[in-house]
Amino acid sequence: CTSLASVSLPDGLKSIGEKVFFKCTSLASVSLPDGLTRIEEGAFSGCTSLTSVSIHDGLTGIGDVAFSGCTSLISVYFPDGLKSIGEGAFCGCTSLTSVSIPDGLTRIEEVAFGGCTSLTSVTCRAEVVPACGNYVFNETPIDKATLYVPLSAVSHYREANQWKDFGTIRPLKVD
Repeated sequence: CTSLASVSLPDGLKSIGEKVFFKCTSLASVSLPDGLTRIEEGAFSGCTSLTSVSIHDGLTGIGDVAFSGCTSLISVYFPDGLKSIGEGAFCGCTSLTSVSIPDGLTRIEEVAFGGCTSLTSVTCRAEVVPACGNYVFNETPIDKATLYVPLSAVSHYREANQWKDFGTIRPLKVD
């Protein structure tokens, strides 16, 4: 579907299956419905025009390579309730500059943010440092990026594998 430009999915949808929008190269925006719990493997992989994804509460898992190669994707905000990000989920998203990770996230799989060469800011609200597979930030210049975390957890992130490789680790600002 190389001409498909936008998608609005219906309420009540629970899952987006494997490779449903694979290489829909004109797809620029997606609004995901409330109640969606899972985005499966490769669902939006290769959607090179995708600039924004609106993800609502209820999503608990993002499958392997779900958004890999979405080279126009600029930022991602994950809702509360997300527990895991799959292997290579955002690998090769070369325009991705910022990511916001919710408190309840427990696991980020291998190379999830590999090759995100424009990534400069990651906000992780998790008090407990999420476990990481190997090379989560492979070929991503996190030594020049800033990681924002809860004040009570700053020292834990500074000691944790992969997280400690961020150039700057700062406490989140309290509203």
